[in-house]
Amino acid sequence: MLIMSDSLIVEENDVIFVYTVVDQDDVAVDLTGATIKWTIRRTVDADIDITKTTASGITITDTAGGEFEVAVTDTDTEDLAVDNEITKYLMEAKITDASGKIYTITTDDIEPDV
Repeated sequence: MLIMSDSLIVEENDVIFVYTVVDQDDVAVDLTGATIKWTIRRTVDADIDITKTTASGITITDTAGGEFEVAVTDTDTEDLAVDNEITKYLMEAKITDASGKIYTITTDDIEPDV
């Protein structure tokens, strides 16, 4: 399994995206009691193509250090390229903290590589 923190997905491969959540002072955010949702879709208004949550596919690896991993499987990525044409996707990760507040922690373009 490939471990990455950049924004390239090789189609029909497993990949793990690694994230560290920090605040405006570059201090790690404690993820105790938090839930995380990670999605990719073609456009802001499009249906979601891949969803991962702390219940399925996201592992908080260092709660106090603000670190988590998103595991994307080969079956998740098998249909990302359309007719072998590379299409950029929009990725977004949101955290709901222990008190119920929701924060978008990252957005990025994801590009499949066929």
